[in-house]
Parts: sequence; C-alpha cells; structure tokens
Amino acid sequence: MKKALIIIGGLLVLFLAALFIIPVFFKDEILALVKSQANKSLTADVNFSDADISLLRSFPRLHLSLDSVSIVNRKPVQDTLVSMTSLALSIDLWSYLANDKLDILSAKFVEPRVYAHVYKDSTNNWSIFPEDK
Repeated sequence: MKKALIIIGGLLVLFLAALFIIPVFFKDEILALVKSQANKSLTADVNFSDADISLLRSFPRLHLSLDSVSIVNRKPVQDTLVSMTSLALSIDLWSYLANDKLDILSAKFVEPRVYAHVYKDSTNNWSIFPEDK
C-alpha cells in the first residue's frame, strides 16, 4: 500500500512539473505557430512584443497572454487596424493535435483601440479576411 502511494505521488509530481516545464520549453514554437496561423489566415500582419504561456491558469487549456498587440493591414494601404495593451487567449490544444486547427475558446482584450477608416476610393481598412473561392 505504501509503495502504491509513493508511485502515485511521484506520478502526480511529474505531471505537475510537466505542466510548468512544457510551456517554458515550447514557448518559441507556440508563439511562432500563433503568429504564423494569424498572418496566414488574415490579409494583415499580427505583431506583439512579449508573451506569457501557461497550462495551469486555464487547465486543461493553454492560456496565452500577448502584450502590445497590433494588427496592421497590408492592403490597400499599410494601416493599423487594431492595437491593444494586452490580449489573453484560452486555446484548446487538443483540437490542434487532432486536426491542425487552433480553437480559441475565450479572449480578453485590455485597452483595445480600433482604427476603422474608409478611404476616398470607398475601400476600407477592416477587410482583412481573404475572400473564399
């Protein structure tokens, strides 16, 4: 009985250690994935200055917090569409592992600023989603 409790306790400690360590080791890959997926699915560039990743804050989901976020339109004119002090996302990692698709379950925006413009030629800067074919 005592050996079983020690083994279960050891496995629990390893599991908790993995929850702390995995985000640290894979932070760069996760951030590159988020940035590339956002830039690939938009006709705008998503930029941020710093990020924090945690598996414990919204377990079993990945919690991603981005600082100094901006979305800059590529066409028709390079123009800032959105900027914010911070963006916090809760992401379902299992959906990405199962079908290579990031599912964002919740988002929290801190001090968002939206700069919506209609230009003289009647184009706008908020059309950042590519047209479906």
